[in-house]
Amino acid sequence: SVIATVTSIPERFTQRLTRILDIFFTQHAAYLTELERASFPIMETHSDTSSIDVARLSFDRRSFEAILGAENVNAVHPEIPASNQGEIPSNHNPQPSNTNDATEKKSAQSHTVQMWNPFCLRKIALLAFTVLFAMMFVAVILLYHFSELHHGLSTQAPRNHYSWTYGPTAFLVIVVALWNQVDYACKLLTPWQEMRHGPSVASKTLLLDYISPWIPSVLRMAFKNRHWAVFASSIGFALLKLTIVFSTALLVLESTVMTATNQPFVITTQFSASNFSATSIQQGPIQAYYGVQERRLPYPNGTSSSDLAVQLFEPIRKVPGSSKITANVSGFAPSLECEVAETTIPFDAYVSWGTLDTRYFFTNASTPDCRILNALVAQGASADHIITKNATQEYRGLYRSYLCNDGRDNSLRADPSVNSSDARLLITMADLRWNTQIGDEIITNWRIENLTAVLCKPSYSLAEYRVSFLDSPTDSGFLMEATNTSAGVSQLPGFGNPELVLSMLSATWNTMLGMGGEDAVLYETDPLFQLMALTNNHSSQKAFMDVEVLQDRASAVFRGMAVQIAHQYLLGPANQSILGTVEYTENRLKVQRLSVGLMATTLGLMVFISISELFLRPWDVAPRRPDSISAVSVILSNSVDLKRCLFTLGSARLSSIRRHISNSLFRTTMTEDHFCIQPVAYLFETPMQQPPKDDALHLKWWQPVAVKVTTRLLTVCILIVAILVLEVLQRLSDQKNGFVNIATKHGDTSVLITSIPAMVMLLISTMSTALDSTAATYAPYNALWHGDSPARRSIMVNVQGRMAPQALFLSIRNRYSAVCFTIFATFMASFLSIIVSGLYTIVNIPSIQTLAFQQVDTFDFNQGSLSTDDNLAGTITSLIVYQNLSYPPWTYQDLVFPTVASPMLGDILAAHNSTAETAAVSVTVVLPAVRASLNCSAVPSNAIKLTVGTSSDDVINHAELNFTARIPWLCRDNPYNVSEIYWLRILSAPLNVTGALSGGATVLAWGTGAKGPAVMGFGPLETALAFETGGMGCPSFGLTFASTDASMTTDPHNASIITYSAENTVTMVTCYQLLEEVMGNATFLLPSFTLDPAHVPTPLENTAHYLYNGSYGQNWEFPVNTFLLSLDSPDDSPTDGLEAFMQAIIYGRDGIPGTELVGPGGLPKLLDASNRLYSTYMAQAISANMRNSTTLFGQGLPTYQANVTDPYKLRLKQNNAPKITLQVLLGLMALCSMVAYILMDTKTVLPHNPCSIAGMATLLAGSELCTRRVIPEDADRMSGRELQKSGIFNGRVFSMGWWGEEVPGSTLPGKGRRFGIDVGRADKAI
Repeated sequence: SVIATVTSIPERFTQRLTRILDIFFTQHAAYLTELERASFPIMETHSDTSSIDVARLSFDRRSFEAILGAENVNAVHPEIPASNQGEIPSNHNPQPSNTNDATEKKSAQSHTVQMWNPFCLRKIALLAFTVLFAMMFVAVILLYHFSELHHGLSTQAPRNHYSWTYGPTAFLVIVVALWNQVDYACKLLTPWQEMRHGPSVASKTLLLDYISPWIPSVLRMAFKNRHWAVFASSIGFALLKLTIVFSTALLVLESTVMTATNQPFVITTQFSASNFSATSIQQGPIQAYYGVQERRLPYPNGTSSSDLAVQLFEPIRKVPGSSKITANVSGFAPSLECEVAETTIPFDAYVSWGTLDTRYFFTNASTPDCRILNALVAQGASADHIITKNATQEYRGLYRSYLCNDGRDNSLRADPSVNSSDARLLITMADLRWNTQIGDEIITNWRIENLTAVLCKPSYSLAEYRVSFLDSPTDSGFLMEATNTSAGVSQLPGFGNPELVLSMLSATWNTMLGMGGEDAVLYETDPLFQLMALTNNHSSQKAFMDVEVLQDRASAVFRGMAVQIAHQYLLGPANQSILGTVEYTENRLKVQRLSVGLMATTLGLMVFISISELFLRPWDVAPRRPDSISAVSVILSNSVDLKRCLFTLGSARLSSIRRHISNSLFRTTMTEDHFCIQPVAYLFETPMQQPPKDDALHLKWWQPVAVKVTTRLLTVCILIVAILVLEVLQRLSDQKNGFVNIATKHGDTSVLITSIPAMVMLLISTMSTALDSTAATYAPYNALWHGDSPARRSIMVNVQGRMAPQALFLSIRNRYSAVCFTIFATFMASFLSIIVSGLYTIVNIPSIQTLAFQQVDTFDFNQGSLSTDDNLAGTITSLIVYQNLSYPPWTYQDLVFPTVASPMLGDILAAHNSTAETAAVSVTVVLPAVRASLNCSAVPSNAIKLTVGTSSDDVINHAELNFTARIPWLCRDNPYNVSEIYWLRILSAPLNVTGALSGGATVLAWGTGAKGPAVMGFGPLETALAFETGGMGCPSFGLTFASTDASMTTDPHNASIITYSAENTVTMVTCYQLLEEVMGNATFLLPSFTLDPAHVPTPLENTAHYLYNGSYGQNWEFPVNTFLLSLDSPDDSPTDGLEAFMQAIIYGRDGIPGTELVGPGGLPKLLDASNRLYSTYMAQAISANMRNSTTLFGQGLPTYQANVTDPYKLRLKQNNAPKITLQVLLGLMALCSMVAYILMDTKTVLPHNPCSIAGMATLLAGSELCTRRVIPEDADRMSGRELQKSGIFNGRVFSMGWWGEEVPGSTLPGKGRRFGIDVGRADKAI
């Protein structure tokens, strides 16, 4: 009969098969009979071994082929027919079956077993995942593409950063939850897939558990078992978790430059020479150039370092701050092309047009195309008066304009003609020598030892330029950029090359830059050569004996000065519309490249994984969802051999179960009516049921890692510690404006700053997920352990692997209290990665540290003279007044501070990466400051007498005003023993102008005049000779200001008699000069130590006190003549007669209309404005001329504590709102976890892990639940929902515990009873 069941086997193998079966039955029949009796004592024993059918032997194909021989390995074997399924009798009283035979037969004829497949593994679902991941991949790439293309995705405000920070992360959390269904389904069904394609070993089938281990263990087992579906799904789950981490830094708000084209602009200036006068050029252009080159003054708007002056334009519409505007406008570009000139031996002579007692030196100069005869190259001292006594040498530079090849003797004329387009500039540097007789101070033997000369052709061009500059200035100016876009060039009508040359000469003639330092031997150095020396690293004039240096510096300075002349004198108002471009900075939402690369990689892999799951997925492997107790019981009801194999193993440890079935193979079989699991032995070489080992004799309850005491404590402690760490970091962040320094805030750093906290929260979330999985595993068994549990809340429900809403609903309905709390904890954990993405931001926070600063110099107020040279303090003051120059280091307005230094400061500055960052570091310190002031008193109006006469400069248009004031003797000393003294002040006023303003300032020198004691104060004195104020404690500074109506009357009878008259309101003031010392709280910008205009110094007035000038008391007599000469005179109006000092008050920074300064009513304003201007100059004069550094690094000088502030300190700041949210979530998670631990009973519930098929089946083997008394014959053809509706479990309660009668003398756990799940109430006692 055995051979008849395998009739498909070829006949030639019959004899071999018969021989094998004879040997098998002879050797093993008796043993099998005894084994059955020992293993299944309550089962009916089959005494007739011949009734064992082949299906019970369950030969697998590989063993069968090995027996038959290698030549038949390709033989096709039919499915072995199923045997009649016997029943293992229950130890309970029999209960009536729910179905009868007729119904079963009818159902068998009309139904077949339907396989269960989860929706998430269907093709449409996996294809949807593939499309979703592909779309996400493309979306990330496109986001980056458009972010780069459009310099960001959109304009956003920083306050809205949570929207773009949380959005991608929240979406990915949902995607992960959906993919988790795929991962769970693969883990759940893979053992069944292995059995369907089996037979296979127990470690890959019944014992395989992919549900409870963590991902690393799952990946290791799946790779080892070659279960690629599980491996791929788990890898995908891990990749998606990482994608969540990467997404936290995907979108970052960055300041980005944007461009808007075709924007309407208006040109506000235009080049015009219609009202230009070359002789009217004052010192403003040269002072502006000096400020740019020497004092770091920003280039005036419309000029640049590229030696270009352009038309100004501005946008019609309002643009964002610090925008860069670009348009095509006209530009003025000067040039000076120089050649080395050949010169003859200079000769000296006296000339009629010069000073009679001055020797002049002439030479012939020539180039290949130009020859100039007898050009002036140097001159000696006037009347043998020199500045530097006993000197015998001077390097003297000179430049003049000449016409080429005109054949004229230029020594015969004072002002060579420049009214030709071929005018040239001859620039020379002479080594002038002489001999001095010291006793008589007589100079002899004037000579030129060496001469260097270049002949230059000045010119300029007017062309179109593409100009860009900031709409609003910064500390660095307007940052103008220009590109020539014109094919041709032109010049302005009325302003040719000769006018350019004359403008340069006029500017230098009218400019006072000081004497020229040590180079000024005979008289002051020409401003052009002073600027050449400044731009040549502050070299001496001797450096220009090198012809290349002379040529290079002369050309550079000429171009720079010409640009400023064009900017100030050739640009007039205009109103012309043009189109241009606006570049502006705004906060743009940008996609980070590192995050894109990481996310694109993970999403690309997810596309591959989701496609591979279409081919790897476990499909049609189980008739129902096999993760509930009822589902396994239905399958076991048909798997009689498996029940025999697993009988009495309910209380065994997993290791015992493994040893018991490890040498067996298992597979699933399916007919039209039934689905079952069949064990297949290796020809019974090792019996499937072995005697229990020693470890099986002792019951040990299963305790997963997630619920062990140490894990419980660790989980709660980690959550509490996380809350505390967040709080500590928040307090540190609030107290110190961040809790850690950051080197850079570039994109990669931002990714790490958000990714690392996200990874920490991901690990915390994983702990919560593990607890939830464990609670879900225990939930139905806890219900069974407590007994009398209906099917709907025990054997028919499993919340593991469900979506959170469904799992929560089932837990609440079935009163799984612990699971409810773990679901809440897991649900809140899913928000951790979302919230943490907005927890930290990188900000620029001022960092303050205290350093000791040592004073390194003091002030000596008797050092230097301000009469003839003030080291350009007056020029700097003029730039402050007219060009808005920032105050030089250690000065601000009227305050001048001593120099301080700290050896530790270099380390702070070296820590910065850029000049901009270094320049933002500041030092705040309280230092003693010096300030100068005037103590003035007005001369009574009745003591002032006016006489009017003709002006020597302009007889026709101006009248000379002679103000004579009778004033009392105001000096401390009175060597002349007089009570009154006279002061004569001469001004000029235009004729026939109502209310013409006249006025100026002067140094007052008290002494003896032609008619006795007098005050000499005539205004600025253009002299190289120093003069004194008297030194008697007198007022040494005076002001005169008048409003005059001057007229001229001709005698009708005699035209030669002209009478001048004037009605005036005049104010004459005498002032003492005072010095105060006051402590000032000052903030300096490093490294220049310029005072911060945003935090102006604050004098502590309660510390102010006057400084005494020895025996002179509080009075100081500084001859500030150079100051009065150095001020610019921007107003050349013929309607006024104002000198430079009064012009600065009226037309300078914070100017006051002149009409408000007239008369007694305007006196307070006049005195206040004069005091401010004087004090500003004195601060610069003291700083530049009166510092005394006589000690080594301030030895013996005071030390001051200062705060060094670094505003560019990048700090990682923790935001309070996300911190509070995280603390609330972590606190609730900790609370839910603790409550879940209390509610979850795990100590004496399960003897082993029930997540594998064997783990659950051992608890059911031998149970009435797996028999036809409970499970109907057609249960395999019912879905889970149909099985529940059939009501087969209605009216029954289920429990888990010990079943059956105790076996006397048994040493096994339960004393021979079976542990498992069954119908009714179980015994809990062991």
